Amino acid sequence: MDRTEQQVYCPVCEKRQQDFEDFNGREKARCTHCGSLERHRSIWIYFKKMTDLFEKTDRTFLHIAPEPCFTDKFSPLFGSGYLTADLNMKTAMLKMDVMDIQFPDASFEIIYNSHVLEHVEDYLRALREFYRVLAPSGWMILLIPDRTVEKTYRFAQKSPSGHIWKFGCDFIDRLEEAGFRVKLRTVSEIATARQIRSMALKKKQEIFHCYK
Repeated sequence: MDRTEQQVYCPVCEKRQQDFEDFNGREKARCTHCGSLERHRSIWIYFKKMTDLFEKTDRTFLHIAPEPCFTDKFSPLFGSGYLTADLNMKTAMLKMDVMDIQFPDASFEIIYNSHVLEHVEDYLRALREFYRVLAPSGWMILLIPDRTVEKTYRFAQKSPSGHIWKFGCDFIDRLEEAGFRVKLRTVSEIATARQIRSMALKKKQEIFHCYK
């Protein structure tokens, strides 16, 4: 077997390594070079294969809760059109409450947020705000934790990881009620079995591609 077959590969930083490192109780989850996790590697593949993100960089791009493994890539590509925002992250360009986005209607052509809504007090209001500030021709990529229940419910108290909501199979209904058209795909639809193994992806990871 070729030596590269025994190594793992991160598509974000494009580096091979002997193995990924354990993270937050998950074995072999984080890239030792750029810090990407399974979901970051998955969405990077999705951006490359299923969107024109890297082909048209003269657009406005709102990145919520910006991951360090992505910001250094996106910032030089999109320049002044790229905005990172978060309520608490000091590294974000702008302090922003997604329940009350202080931008006019149709301000952004791309919105990306991953594992954000489960922390938001009123996630339905946040979805309506995302819809409001998304341009008519724009799109939003959204990731949430695995849906393992039928109906979304609120935790009696915050989980140890700060989650307020447990999203269920009805989440797509909530997106549609906010106005979005939704295409749902899983990693197994966009990555080969070999890629899933070599990049340590979660094949059932869901990606919500939302349009106006």
